[in-house]
Amino acid sequence: TLTLPQGERIWSTTLSPIFTEGIITHLVGSATDITAQRKLEEELVYYANYDKLTNLPNRRLFFDRLESLIFYSAREKESFALLFIDLDGFKGINDTHGHEVGDEVLKKTAQRISSTIRKSDTAARMGGDEFTVLLRDVKSKDSLAPFLQKLLTLLQEDMVFSDVQCSVGASIGVALYPQDGKDGET
Repeated sequence: TLTLPQGERIWSTTLSPIFTEGIITHLVGSATDITAQRKLEEELVYYANYDKLTNLPNRRLFFDRLESLIFYSAREKESFALLFIDLDGFKGINDTHGHEVGDEVLKKTAQRISSTIRKSDTAARMGGDEFTVLLRDVKSKDSLAPFLQKLLTLLQEDMVFSDVQCSVGASIGVALYPQDGKDGET
């Protein structure tokens, strides 16, 4: 990569050595600006792992982080919580006010969830109106009660977009690792 005087970075490719009898005798180079290609590659990687609407991790990245957290927690003998959040009444908002308002509700919901968790935790959009959260270092379900109440209250607050006011409820399922099951157990 090259950094231009204005601070912009560009990527280029080069071709270099010329060998004669196994010895480099000349250096020949050419450069092609591949900045646009490189930016597209970065964008494709981003959208392979993040939800385009909410900018939260998507299913793919969520399951990658979950797998890593399981291995880490097993090794360190720590527990974590997995929350599954389903919005109640979302279909009615889409049907009544249209998908544009529905999209705004999803974005606002993602912001609200993200604002309640720590940087070490993960919030993800699984699709539709379903979200998940991984909370590290959770000792018990009882210790989660204040957090869950805060999250539910925040999610149920009215949302106003232009001249449309709407609200959703939420159902939250909670599982604690390792207490809530292992492979082969019921």
